[in-house]
Amino acid sequence: MKNNIRLSKSFLGTEEIKAITNVIKKDGYLGMGNEVYLFEKEIANYLGVPKEHVVCVNSGTAALHLAVQSISNPGDEVLVQSLTYLSSFQAISACNAIPIACEVNENTAGISLYDAEKRITKLTKRKHNDQHMRAAETNPPTHRHLSDKFSLGPKKRHA
Repeated sequence: MKNNIRLSKSFLGTEEIKAITNVIKKDGYLGMGNEVYLFEKEIANYLGVPKEHVVCVNSGTAALHLAVQSISNPGDEVLVQSLTYLSSFQAISACNAIPIACEVNENTAGISLYDAEKRITKLTKRKHNDQHMRAAETNPPTHRHLSDKFSLGPKKRHA
């Protein structure tokens, strides 16, 4: 028998199944229907931003893609920890940026700032946010220092 390593398991209780069924009955499909619009509106109100600044996506991969697209340009090098989800590399590549794999910190499983610093070139524009592997914490002030030292912080391209 083949042993598979399960990374996650979806769980839908009766409340979730009922909500999904109601959306399908009302809108005819799961997607960008009225419930999503209302959810985006609630989030915008909560954050105190215009509704146009909130967008729901169907996956973490899509969210990463939008985030990378909003702060990078084609040809930018983006530092990313090597122990991560494939979607980190896909999001960077989909934006025609270049993912630069860095070693991981053995204590946090996040990006090794020592290794990252060695990989910075004149094309390096960003450091991809750490994926918090195993819920381990990284050191934000140390990460900010590297970003500030090499001007790797996010620069908004869109108002």
